[in-house]
Amino acid sequence: MRVATIYTLYGRRAGAEMFIEKTLQALVGQFPDWRLTVFCNSQAEAVLRNVLPTAELEYIPWLDNQFKKAFWLEFLSFRVVGRRRFDVFWIPSGSAHFPGRWNVPSVITFLDMGTFLVKDQYDFKRTVYRKYLATPRSIRRGVAFTGISRTTVDNLITLFPRVKQASVIYPGPSPFPPPAPMDDPAGVIEKEIGLKTGPILFSPARTDYWGKGRDILLKAYAGYRRQSAEPLPLIMPGPQGEFHDTVMRDIAALGLDGYAIWPGRVSDACIEALYRVSRAMIMPSRIEGFGFPILEAMTRGVPVICSDAGSLPEVAGGAALVFPSGNAERLEEAMVRLDRTPALREDLIRKGRERCRLFSWEHAARQYGEVFRQAAGR
Repeated sequence: MRVATIYTLYGRRAGAEMFIEKTLQALVGQFPDWRLTVFCNSQAEAVLRNVLPTAELEYIPWLDNQFKKAFWLEFLSFRVVGRRRFDVFWIPSGSAHFPGRWNVPSVITFLDMGTFLVKDQYDFKRTVYRKYLATPRSIRRGVAFTGISRTTVDNLITLFPRVKQASVIYPGPSPFPPPAPMDDPAGVIEKEIGLKTGPILFSPARTDYWGKGRDILLKAYAGYRRQSAEPLPLIMPGPQGEFHDTVMRDIAALGLDGYAIWPGRVSDACIEALYRVSRAMIMPSRIEGFGFPILEAMTRGVPVICSDAGSLPEVAGGAALVFPSGNAERLEEAMVRLDRTPALREDLIRKGRERCRLFSWEHAARQYGEVFRQAAGR
């Protein structure tokens, strides 16, 4: 089987990008006799040399720019893809990429449908690209569709009745490195971000003001601080997202300078250290196609508080405190309740560890393999 895909990086390597890398690794591991070709830009090629040493990496200069990428896919890619006799082409994010006009069966995976469901999730250009260019072409040209959660698949079919069927393929528990021994997590944190800390509240994500619910989180955290005798600091690592400046203004306006801290993007070691000192991981998103931090926290014995948006309750599976999306008061109540109820904390830790055992990258790869075979007529 000859499988082709596309992978591009533009300065950030967050959950979606890591999902693609981890899935490709799992596919290579499960199907070592398959030939995998990845069309990529320069940043992605540099990463994949280490991640996928056995894959064929084909650098396409057009992919170094997001707008030129769309032109290449639409008007030039068929010249490259069509002559290679691939059995199937995998589009790993049908909102970020789309199939060109080639004669290769394309399998489309959707990570979430947030562009259609959350107002102002992205800036104007990115919204137009995803909503009116990439997604419609993916729908028209795909022969098979998958989603990384039941919620994503249901949203896809509701928004696009043309899609009669799509497979739910859950990813593994986390695309990031597994927990590693760490003697001094506080020392790692202090060395990297200059923060001396004990226990914290943790909320890793981009600073997408609306999509990641940073507005709700900061309002709830301000209320939590007023109610708690010993409030914990809130650490929010991640790259800059949409409306980042608004997040920073909220921190100042709510009097949270020095308490709600955005250290920017941090290393994997620092993320691990922050999990080690966390009393809770909070995920207040307005939309999520999956929500890897939920399972990352559960794997590490950290209780989870999340919204009921998108796939989050589906992934949490009753092992988290869930509040209504967009409701700062209910999030504040959950934070205070967890802070004051040690037995609840221990119960969530136990349930979380049981929950995360249900997810497997190897199983996901086998499911993708079956979809690819069916799409290729094998």
